[in-house]
Amino acid sequence: MKDETRRAAFFDFDGTLIPGDSIVAFLQFARRRGVLPLWEWAGTAVHAFLGKIGAEGMDRVKTRALRFEQKLPCAERERLCREFAEEKLIPLLFPEGKRTWDALKKEGRVMVLVSASTRDYMKYVSAALGADELICTVVSAGGAVGPNCRGAEKEKRVLKWLEGLPGDARPEMAASDAYGDSAGDVFMLRMCGRAHAVNPRRKLKREAEEKGWEILRWKRST
Repeated sequence: MKDETRRAAFFDFDGTLIPGDSIVAFLQFARRRGVLPLWEWAGTAVHAFLGKIGAEGMDRVKTRALRFEQKLPCAERERLCREFAEEKLIPLLFPEGKRTWDALKKEGRVMVLVSASTRDYMKYVSAALGADELICTVVSAGGAVGPNCRGAEKEKRVLKWLEGLPGDARPEMAASDAYGDSAGDVFMLRMCGRAHAVNPRRKLKREAEEKGWEILRWKRST
């Protein structure tokens, strides 16, 4: 008898499908394109440091970092984000990560990209990967960023997405897979029957070892 269980695959992006932090790469890209002034770049570095030590919330840090976008004409902003995704992010994908994504998609999984990065450029990554759903940090029309889609917020957003689906379209979470690289992904990983820690940072590695989750080592192509 054919197994008609509906399954999903949830992937974090930064550090999981690509190495490093995409917002840092985005700011560097914008700086090279001449649309991020040096003085704003310097100010962003200060706020990023404050966010790293917990002295400032990440919503505020990201709002400050991406403020330059609001000064760009809409068409220019869209072009910047699209070209960044296509020229810089897609080529950074871990080959094993891309193969895993493609294999699960071919299997018929509901492919969900869940990221703390902003929709501005992640919508282009999502389209390139052929994701069925993108759950990420949003930027309001006024430029405010948040809430940051990380940690418990990821779980909240995934649950909200699931609740919005018709009953027969909801994937069986116990039969689904999740991939993440940091402690910020633990809530999402716990939601699925099969969790995979990709190049895990210390806290996630410890959690994965305790829970018996698969630990994967994905490398950049040489």
